[in-house]
Amino acid sequence: MQPEIQLARSDLITLFKAGVEAADPKLCVSDYLSTLVTADPSRFQKTTVISLGKAACSMMSGALSILPKPNVINEPLAITNNDNVIDLPGVSVMAAGHPIPNEDGLVATEKVVEAVTNLTADDTLLVLISGGASAMFTLPAEGISLTDKIKTTQSLLDGGIDINRMNVVRKQLSAVKGGKLAQIASPAHVVGLILSDVIGDDLSAIASGPTVFCNENKTDAINILKSTNTWSQLTTPVIQHLQSLANPAQGLSKEYFEKSVNNHLIGSNHLSLTAVVNAASELDIDIKALEEPICGEAKDAAESLAILAGELLGKKSNDAPLLIVGGGETTVTIQGKGKGGRNQEFALAFALACERNNIPPRWLFLSAGTDGRDGPTDAAGGLVDPDSLARMNENGINPNHALLDNDAYHALKASNDLLITGSTGTNVADLQLLMLY
Repeated sequence: MQPEIQLARSDLITLFKAGVEAADPKLCVSDYLSTLVTADPSRFQKTTVISLGKAACSMMSGALSILPKPNVINEPLAITNNDNVIDLPGVSVMAAGHPIPNEDGLVATEKVVEAVTNLTADDTLLVLISGGASAMFTLPAEGISLTDKIKTTQSLLDGGIDINRMNVVRKQLSAVKGGKLAQIASPAHVVGLILSDVIGDDLSAIASGPTVFCNENKTDAINILKSTNTWSQLTTPVIQHLQSLANPAQGLSKEYFEKSVNNHLIGSNHLSLTAVVNAASELDIDIKALEEPICGEAKDAAESLAILAGELLGKKSNDAPLLIVGGGETTVTIQGKGKGGRNQEFALAFALACERNNIPPRWLFLSAGTDGRDGPTDAAGGLVDPDSLARMNENGINPNHALLDNDAYHALKASNDLLITGSTGTNVADLQLLMLY
């Protein structure tokens, strides 16, 4: 690999890390909560703190650094996945399954429900929410078992359903999502501080909106499942539940939400993209930030981006590198038996698309998840260059076959293109960085 390419690779990794650092959960919470407490200190005199998601421990740490100890009246509870468990003195930190819910998550969720059930109008429930909580914070609706939820979640993941639509379904199968956690805490005042992992920052979609009033109903979930051919894979109890008489408001009191529930967005993919652009502005390069989020099937997004790269290289009029900055969350429809995640598949598909479209070999591409975990792997994503496909073939991997088998992990491993950062403790979707030179 040419020395200048190796240097550019390190630049992309540094810029990716700048985006991740901008979503530091502890700082996002402490900065925002400090403003709220200063504006209305009486609101937080009797506070119960619950933290949910991949960033649960860091967010909890940020909250407890601001709230006076006497004001925290119950044991703080945090539910996160095993990779992000941190020992916090005085906090009950509970590990739960992700991306598939498990028994540990069920037990932990039941403990949270117990803690918020008897709050009064003098109490404040502070709920810290981050990505991943849709799987970790799990309590099936009446008549549905944990096994039913597990099978449904796996079908949704395999079907390539985007996170927003997936969470519409999850809300209808849950006793705590779609605003139901806030409803359980009634008549307490509820404050939600939310770190967004969904594109568009729809608060009701993040972690399936446990503190956000739900406007969808079971019919919406049924339409999503049938439109994606997932309906036939559901268990009988799930089908029966969804076909039962649907109440659009899920039994929630809209008046309570308007009066006593306040949700605040404190971090997002957009803010991380802005941080990447700011960091890149210190380099001697040109920058183009994509206006629209990168979504849809990973292979299709890769094809579109490769074509754009060809167009921009054809128009390039100076020697300065051009950095394309994008973010979003793609999906993968599982058809093979390989190993990988949406970012690894995106990176592999991009390299193949560049070869197929005869894109000049003057590019580098990084796609990675800000949580440091792409699918069920130890990689955050991939970082490919024009020689990646050759390195795969040299090491016995056919990249086209790997893509068909959804086996991007082993292909990128063979070319030494896996981006491994370890768990970052945050989650604001994915970042894509394309360098043209």
